[in-house]
Amino acid sequence: MEGFVTTFTCPFHRKDVWKEITARRPLGVTDATVVIMQVEGEDTSLPVSKGTQRLIRFPQTEGCAPAETVSRVSEFVPGERITWDIVSQSEAVEFVMYVRGGLPQTQISLRDVPVGTSVELRYMFDSIRWRDSSTWRDGCSRWIDEMQRHDAVDELQARFDGVHELWFDDMVRRNYTPLTPLPVGLGGGFQVAFRLPFKRADIFKELCHPTSPLGSELTCTKYVIEGGGLEQAAAEAGALQIGVKRRVIFKSEGSSNNEVVSELVALEENVFIRWQQLSSNNDVVNMLGEGDSLPEVSMHSPTRPQTA
Repeated sequence: MEGFVTTFTCPFHRKDVWKEITARRPLGVTDATVVIMQVEGEDTSLPVSKGTQRLIRFPQTEGCAPAETVSRVSEFVPGERITWDIVSQSEAVEFVMYVRGGLPQTQISLRDVPVGTSVELRYMFDSIRWRDSSTWRDGCSRWIDEMQRHDAVDELQARFDGVHELWFDDMVRRNYTPLTPLPVGLGGGFQVAFRLPFKRADIFKELCHPTSPLGSELTCTKYVIEGGGLEQAAAEAGALQIGVKRRVIFKSEGSSNNEVVSELVALEENVFIRWQQLSSNNDVVNMLGEGDSLPEVSMHSPTRPQTA
């Protein structure tokens, strides 16, 4: 089976993204799109589970019948992967997918990454027909010639270029707070992933130590809580709170201007912590933002260990 795959990062917790892609009105569906649940799945306590069947009716183009698809869940791995078999597609659907002796499929897979959730959208089919909307005549359009079928795949895949922004906006509309703004990584930066043979709760506890976080003992670095009052008292007692500011003083031979001040802007116990840099006079390495964006450092412990 052929098709294509689109991958992007959604800066929200995997459990929240999963909840919304398996909602009765799934993530990314436009306001003009109609979703009708036709058959309940095996687990009736969930809006979607294996066996669920739904009809999606896309916005109608003038002069044409509604474009509709009917899909049924054939694979359901909670929190990780869902596969839909496309049972039927009306002639008005712009892209009609086919599989010899079977059904075309769409699949969404999720996994944890340091700044949220990696999303893989997979479309699986043997062939595809594209109704070219640029050729509308008398309320109808022509199908792209078979020799141009690769153009249809390219065109369908190109429609997903902005899907990360669509999902981001929809998650915000559904009252979720992003772990980091778009673009993820602020258009630059880097990620480092590794494993430690200790309990996640213990690792996170040490990462959140206000003045002696994990790894600081091996460097000539001093951490000082800024300001005062209740925030400082709580931090010094080992209870970090959103809004606390911390000065990191780097000791470097021959230099005295190596300080960074950051604010704690996101914290979820045992899962995620994010510091936003407010100022830096480090004369060795300086992270810079773009426009109004400030540099950030985050640490994320996946909610479920990933296999190698």
